[in-house]
Parts: sequence; C-alpha cells; structure tokens
Amino acid sequence: MMRRTSAMGLLLIAVLAVGIAAAGSASAAKEKLVVKLSTAAGPLVAGQEIRASSSDLVTVTSAGNLECSSNVLTGTLTINNAVKDKGSITSEASTGEEGGGACHTTTVLGPAVISATGFPWPLELTTKKQMTLKGTKKVIFTATFPAAGGAKCILEGSKIANNAVTGATSTYTIGAAGSPVAVEITVAKQLFKLGKGSNAACPKTAELSGHFTMTSHGETVLAQL
Repeated sequence: MMRRTSAMGLLLIAVLAVGIAAAGSASAAKEKLVVKLSTAAGPLVAGQEIRASSSDLVTVTSAGNLECSSNVLTGTLTINNAVKDKGSITSEASTGEEGGGACHTTTVLGPAVISATGFPWPLELTTKKQMTLKGTKKVIFTATFPAAGGAKCILEGSKIANNAVTGATSTYTIGAAGSPVAVEITVAKQLFKLGKGSNAACPKTAELSGHFTMTSHGETVLAQL
C-alpha cells in the first residue's frame, strides 16, 4: 500500500509540473511583441519631439529628377511600446544648394522650391519593420520653379507605405529585445500623382525614394522589440 501511495504521489507531482510548464508556455505565447523607442537618455514618451532627416531623397519623373540635399520632417511621438508605435508629423522642410535654398533638378524647368501640405501626417512604426506615413486626406508636395515663371507641379499621394501592387516599399531598422539599433527609414518607389493646379508641362506621376535617420532633441532614436 505504501508503494502504491508513493507512486500516486509522484504521478501527481509530475502532472502538476506539466501543468505549470504548459501554463508558462501559454503565457509566453500570449505575450505580444511591441516596438520600444528610446535614446541614450531613456525611453521616449508621448509628446516628445521626433525628427526624421534625409540627405538623399530623390523624386524621379519622366521629365527629370528633383534632388534636395536636406529633407527634415518634424513632429511628436504619441504612442510608444505598442504593436504600432505612432506619431504625428506636423512640418516638412526641403532645401537644396541652389540659389535661395532651392533644390537641384534635372528638368528643363530649373531649380525648384519645395513645400509640403496636408498636415498632420500620422506616422506608424510596426513590429513587422514597416513604416507608414499618411496625409490628412493626402501627402502633398508642391514644386515651384522660379526660372520657369513660377510654374508649379503639385504631387499627391494618399500615404507612404509598402504596396505590393506598385512595388513601393517603406521599412525601418529595429533590433531584437535587448539589442536596440538606430532607426533608419528606407522608402523606395513611392508613387505620387499630379494634382489640380499643376502646370501642363508637369509629368503625370513621380516616384519618391530615399533614407531617413530619426532623432529626438538631437539624440539618435533607437528601436528594439
């Protein structure tokens, strides 16, 4: 009888151990990955400034390219430590090395002064390393050409994002848990279409490509899962 009781006790202990292990596995399986943004000073918080800067953004059209040496998007972070971290871009500045800070172009219209509208632009960074930037209705860039009598080309896009149909991509770098890496955003072949009010000489479509680094108050923004 004693041996049988001992055997039953051992069996009970084994069952409990398996149950605890299974519960632990189920708990781990339910744990969601989140995007954790920080700088050397610590985690980013809602309301903190974020800035994305590029020196190689190029707009490619059938009539030539628009090439600005500096493109800076400025806004604030609204959500951190989530499946989709979010922010709001409230301004964009595009400048170049031509007279008056105009951007170089390879078009016959000459240098261009670039302005952006459609703010705020909601920003999302996901655990799948995808970046999405939407417009309030649309993301709009207006290129004005002083040497061509002020002719304007208005380029509009609903959002900057991955698109399997057009082949557009929009990704960013993120490290594994405990190994944060500097955020670098890469966009390629983002399609924009000609908007109303554009000069008749403007191309009907354009593709935007380039790289951005992200900072907050001058510190490099890092990302990890």
